[in-house]
Formats: sequence, C-alpha cells, structure tokens
Amino acid sequence: MTPQNMLYNKHVGLSEKPLVNAHVIVQVLKRLFIKNVWIIVSTLQHFWGDVIVV
Repeated sequence: MTPQNMLYNKHVGLSEKPLVNAHVIVQVLKRLFIKNVWIIVSTLQHFWGDVIVV
C-alpha cells in the first residue's frame, strides 16, 4: 500500500459522514427547490396568461 493510498483512505474515512449529510441536505434542497419552482412557474403562467389575454 502506497502512502498516497493510505492518505486517501484516511481522508475518505474522515469525510464520509459529512458527505452523506451533504447528500441528504442536497436532496432536501432539491425537493424544496423543485416545489418552489413549480409554484413560481404556475404563478408566472397564471400572471402571464392574464397579461396575454388582456
């Protein structure tokens, strides 16, 4: 095993938990973002629909 591999393994071991947490946070943010985008898009469609009709 080369020193680089050992260092890499140690680094992976240390950063595993934060990465998992970050992944979960990203998933939650994505879900919230998608929900908000849907709300924003439907609101804009409604608004622009009214503008176009007028």
